[in-house]
Amino acid sequence: VWAALMAIGGSGGSDGMYAARGACNVLVAGSAGGLSALALCSTLTSRSIDDHTASVLYGVVACSIGMSGCPLRCDFYCAFFVGLIGGALYALFSKIVTHKLGLDDPLEGFSYHFACGLWGTIATGFFDEEDGVFHEGDGYLLAL
Repeated sequence: VWAALMAIGGSGGSDGMYAARGACNVLVAGSAGGLSALALCSTLTSRSIDDHTASVLYGVVACSIGMSGCPLRCDFYCAFFVGLIGGALYALFSKIVTHKLGLDDPLEGFSYHFACGLWGTIATGFFDEEDGVFHEGDGYLLAL
């Protein structure tokens, strides 16, 4: 799944630099998301850190999904922050959906598709290199 998301992120048309940039941004965001999901899941639960393999893998996929909103139009450091925040959102939504609400979501699809997909849409408005709020944009992408 991660390789497919990297291929989607790297589909930058005929320019190889855009394709490499998109694939690397998805890779960076996924890696940061896996680390932040591991850190947050291990603090939210009483299980040992060795029992969180699924959390790391789902965090990687979640943040790769979140980064697919703007992989070609943000810098590497922005992809890192998109991944960190996305991994935390995945872990929090996973905890809320399964433990607080008691919903049966065995693959935690709601947590990574809804929460991180929504975050990826919002993150585009913040981190876009031309029109993002953090790059002297006017917030137009947030209003969409």
